[in-house]
Amino acid sequence: MPAPQHLRPPHYSFNWEQLGARLMLKLIWLSALLLGLSFVTFALTHLAPGDAALNTLQPMGVTSREVITALRQHLGLDAPLAVQYLTWLTNLITAGDLGFSSHFGREVSTVLAEGLTVSLPLCALAFTFLIVITLPLGTYCALRPNSLIDKLCQVLSILVLSVPGFLIALLVLYFAGVKLGLITTLRPDQAPDLIAPALCLALPLIAFYLRQVRTVIAQELTAPYLTALTARGISLTRQLTHHVLPRATVSLLPLLSLSIGHLLCGTVVIERIFSLHGLGFIALEAITYRDLHLIAAYVLYSVLIFTVLNAAVAALTTHLSRKALSEAAPC
Repeated sequence: MPAPQHLRPPHYSFNWEQLGARLMLKLIWLSALLLGLSFVTFALTHLAPGDAALNTLQPMGVTSREVITALRQHLGLDAPLAVQYLTWLTNLITAGDLGFSSHFGREVSTVLAEGLTVSLPLCALAFTFLIVITLPLGTYCALRPNSLIDKLCQVLSILVLSVPGFLIALLVLYFAGVKLGLITTLRPDQAPDLIAPALCLALPLIAFYLRQVRTVIAQELTAPYLTALTARGISLTRQLTHHVLPRATVSLLPLLSLSIGHLLCGTVVIERIFSLHGLGFIALEAITYRDLHLIAAYVLYSVLIFTVLNAAVAALTTHLSRKALSEAAPC
């Protein structure tokens, strides 16, 4: 005999038309955003003093107006701003061409791909440090509030957040590299050489998220449903893994997505100190030498990274809200 209607589980219908309409609106919004930001990037770079020809030749000691003018014409910088932008935009839309880097002397897509091969492993390792250290330590501090480890974590978190990131990196490079010889002081060329910069990159995030994880889990531990689970004989470990941590993840996902975006869009200070030629280094070089096409491509890359991350977080949050936050699942 079928169960009564009011006892049947809710059925969620999937509306493909509504999903398609939402995706179309998001694509239109994203296209308009990319178009506007790319034009603003061209305009601001054009208004800044100097240009790619002048900033490239002057550090070499070249002051001849004829040589600078010839390079400016070769790069197309003598054309009006509107013509430069429309030419770049047309090549991007029709051929997917991001342009030519006047500073690096290669295609912009090639320069960004090379930088991503450095920044991606660095960010992945930093994110691994963040998760491996923050989740267990934050959970322990929430379970043992005001303990020695909890108070020590509070002091260290405040200390790390109070010290500038470049100073932490310089201290690590000096003591671990110069004094102890544990890490290379030259440009890293092996995977183990990324441990020190990744740790310096992750330390401020660890200090911040350690307090966030502790606060969210401590609030979740006061929920009434945990008392019922304890009365049913459910172990604390099972409560944490099946109920507390999934619910805490939903609260931390938006903040975590922003941090991942900042990591993937380049870490200028860390890459500069440790001589890493990643996206942060490339962005700084492009701004210094007024590399117009590279600056515009980097801006588009950053916008796409944050947009994709926000969309992924929204979808994941919805999924966790339906599955993990609706009711306590049977253990």
